[in-house]
Amino acid sequence: MKEKIALIFGGEGAERSISEISAENLCRMIDGTVYDVMPIGISPSGDWYFYRGARENMSGGRWLTDTTNLHPTFPVKIGGRSGFLADGKAIPVACAIPCLHGDFGEDGTVQGALRAAHISYVGQDVYASAMTSDKSYTKLVAEHLGIPTAKWTVLSEPDARFALEEAKTKIFFPMFIKPARLGSSIGAHPVSNSDSFIEAYNDAYSLGGRVLVEELIPIKYELECAMLNMGGETRIAPYGKITSGGAFYDYGAKYCGKGSVGVSADGDLEKEIASVAKDYAARLVDFIGIRDLGRIDFFVTDRGQVYFNEINVLPGMTESSLYPRLTEQMGLKTGEFINILIEAARDRHI
Repeated sequence: MKEKIALIFGGEGAERSISEISAENLCRMIDGTVYDVMPIGISPSGDWYFYRGARENMSGGRWLTDTTNLHPTFPVKIGGRSGFLADGKAIPVACAIPCLHGDFGEDGTVQGALRAAHISYVGQDVYASAMTSDKSYTKLVAEHLGIPTAKWTVLSEPDARFALEEAKTKIFFPMFIKPARLGSSIGAHPVSNSDSFIEAYNDAYSLGGRVLVEELIPIKYELECAMLNMGGETRIAPYGKITSGGAFYDYGAKYCGKGSVGVSADGDLEKEIASVAKDYAARLVDFIGIRDLGRIDFFVTDRGQVYFNEINVLPGMTESSLYPRLTEQMGLKTGEFINILIEAARDRHI
């Protein structure tokens, strides 16, 4: 009999549409001869459903309109049995995959619910999830470890005019503004003057109230490092190269194929830079306690300097996402990484 795997997608957060696309793509990667995927969708209002409909409806929010296939559920432990609630009983699962990005999913919220129900899951524990969900916390860790970062500050001032004056005293133009607790480039903007700062700050502030303001350093390319735990060994592939020619690698470029950004995962990287990035990534992973998987991102300048950017502990899993492609640089077949992660989570006692 196949083991049930709960694949949690959607969510209340701003990145729910990416979560839906990622989950639909993971369905194709998970070994269907061994596992029976149980899609668990979370609506924008926070309702949990066991979705029994067609997998191709998972993206684009189409699953929410397929009401005959929506069955209310929630992670529970009833009568000593852990699983997902259905008809007053818990349907047991081998493990869960919280395929959720950003707020209300990657930040420890859902991980806490699964932990309370004693359901093993792929990804970070509650503590590492919460810490890495705020970019300012990870920058503090990087600085503690002696890893270079661009000059930065975090602001929570509701009036953008006051925020502007504070930012100018610490950084000045050009700057980069983004929500401290979101990813996928949502609410992120490069700014070069006061007017663009106020508009960008208001947008970022509306998405959580904590705004990261950084020095906009000139870069040659962005570098993404994939981390995967394989049989207890942490493997890091520092080969995700994003070359934009100075353009901002925004949401459209990441997920909609817009713009002329060059993205590669072919191992074509200077050995010294690869070594430095790999070392920095390993130190961050070890200090924070990141387990299973993650993506650690850096900036590389024309002079070969490597600056820490951010950590994503549940990277995008869409067809255009770099993380699945980077795992192939570790010698794995396409999609093999998710089955490795399922095996590890299935055997983890919680």
